[in-house]
Amino acid sequence: MKRNKRKKRGGRFGLLGWGAALLLLIGGGGFGLYEAGVIGDDWLNIMGGDEAVDIIGETGVVNLTISGNEISWNGESISYDELVNRVAKLEEDVTFTVTDNQAIKATYEDVLRVLEHNELDYQETEAL
Repeated sequence: MKRNKRKKRGGRFGLLGWGAALLLLIGGGGFGLYEAGVIGDDWLNIMGGDEAVDIIGETGVVNLTISGNEISWNGESISYDELVNRVAKLEEDVTFTVTDNQAIKATYEDVLRVLEHNELDYQETEAL
């Protein structure tokens, strides 16, 4: 006697499982990796945030000034993480002027390391 074997659909995970995994990843309903801070704002900028579009088009010279442990991008105070995000999104025809205004050595070296890692041109100066 032959038995009819039914095909299982969806396997172990199924459509509901994939939907739950996607919801967990994106963070719908106030939970998920983005809401928990595992995925940062740079993930959203990659997906087409307004700020990323503005930064990518920047060309010419960017003035970075390090005072103590504070970093300034063309006069705007930014965090180290913001520096990393902005530099990663820039076009290659940007030159940096890095000014040491009584900077903490570690902060100054961190800024230079970011520029070197992204193979960007820079000139070092000291504040008058």
